[in-house]
Amino acid sequence: METITGENYYVCETEPFNINSSVAVWRIVWEYTPRTDVPEHSTGITIYLYAGASGDNQLLEIGRKGLYNGDKDCRYFHEEGVFRLKISTNTQKFTIRIEQSMGYIPDPPTNNWVEVTRFIGTKGFTTDIFVCYHPEWRIRWEYNPGYGIFPELATLQVTTYKEGESAKYFNKIIEVPNGNPNGVELLNQSGTFYLEISTGIIESYTIIVEQNIESIPESPSWAILPLVIVVTLVGAIIRIKLERVI
Repeated sequence: METITGENYYVCETEPFNINSSVAVWRIVWEYTPRTDVPEHSTGITIYLYAGASGDNQLLEIGRKGLYNGDKDCRYFHEEGVFRLKISTNTQKFTIRIEQSMGYIPDPPTNNWVEVTRFIGTKGFTTDIFVCYHPEWRIRWEYNPGYGIFPELATLQVTTYKEGESAKYFNKIIEVPNGNPNGVELLNQSGTFYLEISTGIIESYTIIVEQNIESIPESPSWAILPLVIVVTLVGAIIRIKLERVI
């Protein structure tokens, strides 16, 4: 539907776009290359989704900070209507695409996605660390805003940090009042993480972390040299044994 690209410090608002009832699912896809001439915590991208052609009816905020490997992330939606994006970046370059499908896109086969951990509660807290060994993983969330006397306070925020890092976040999900009561956030980078969950006045929430076991685990760079040494030694031993036999 639409592609937005830019470089360095960039702030813009897209033209309104319409998602009609014939569209089964649509998504926002984003990727960026971080700047290296500014502190790591200062480079990143933030995308705000608004409902309507004008006004301040913000539905959600998507944020990513710190160094990033350039893999694509995306957020899926099923709602119809008129929407627009506000984009704020401080990156070397970035690309954001709005894509829609006229047909139904099923979730990935359930046997590919294995639960890593889940969190159920009513109030916010900082979770224990968890490990995603596979690069493709996701956060599924669902919350019940309830019927409180202050509906404008029915919010949910899930911020992902890498282990040992608290000054900058890896990913951020913010659901505002009248936003999505559930959703899926796809991420592409293996490692050890923890979540900081913040809530307004809501009844309950469930947050599930899953990884796709069919995505290929990343090999740490420190493991490459020992692997080369082992392969070389095995080859030398085999060659020596063959020479003795001959």
